[in-house]
Amino acid sequence: MHLLKSLGVEVQFEKEGLSTFDPQTDMMIGALMAVAQQDSKSISENIRWAYKRLGDQGIRHVGNNHLLGYDEIDGEMTPNKDRWIIELIYQRYAEGKDVSQILMELREKGAKTLRKHKDFSHYHVRSILKNEVYAGDRNMWKTPSKNYLTKKVDPTVKRESHYILDHHTPIISRELWDKVQERLQWEEKHKTGWSTRRIDSHPYFNRIVCGICGQPYRRTFYRLRTTGENVPMWKCINRFKGKCWARVVSESEVAPVLEKAEKVKVTEFSLDPL
Repeated sequence: MHLLKSLGVEVQFEKEGLSTFDPQTDMMIGALMAVAQQDSKSISENIRWAYKRLGDQGIRHVGNNHLLGYDEIDGEMTPNKDRWIIELIYQRYAEGKDVSQILMELREKGAKTLRKHKDFSHYHVRSILKNEVYAGDRNMWKTPSKNYLTKKVDPTVKRESHYILDHHTPIISRELWDKVQERLQWEEKHKTGWSTRRIDSHPYFNRIVCGICGQPYRRTFYRLRTTGENVPMWKCINRFKGKCWARVVSESEVAPVLEKAEKVKVTEFSLDPL
């Protein structure tokens, strides 16, 4: 407001009958802003208090029925016609499929998101896999509170989460939930700067590094002209794209080195342990 005034731009407040060009206005506007700020703070505190009271009682509404796979009927969370999407995502992930494969199957079967009815994304699938609601549990007030002025997460605001087991009818079994969470935790632990390691990844995955461009090697197969046999080889991912000419190494060549080292770096003429 002061910037606009310095640039010769007048701001008029019709309801209050004020103008920034009036010398008496600054004090009035300052007082009104202080009152509005106090009201905003009071509303924010009341909302947090209400969330805490509801959490203590184990009450948490879905909110406009915006939760894929569930409808809220008479205050009870009830699985609906979209439950098959949740079951498919959990089952395929527990079977070892990656998110890209799951997304492909969802598109083939015509599955759409609840909001805007768009195709699923990696974010949607990951969020579903981590949501305890589908196992029949509720975690009350798990989202951090935001500052009433900046609208950003405020780490100074204390909150008490309430995790309630068997809160409502589950869509997936407890065994399936535990299996999926175990895989998620395993993949998070083995995440690297290049890509996430899966449980079914090859033991040499992300352990062979290009000595020229610094990118990881990936497994491929070469067919021998003499015998027609497919031999496993490791090749820089940038060479696949035609951006690097680091040499390709056979799996039999790199295996003895990896047995003695955590990672190896492939140079033009040797395999150097990192």
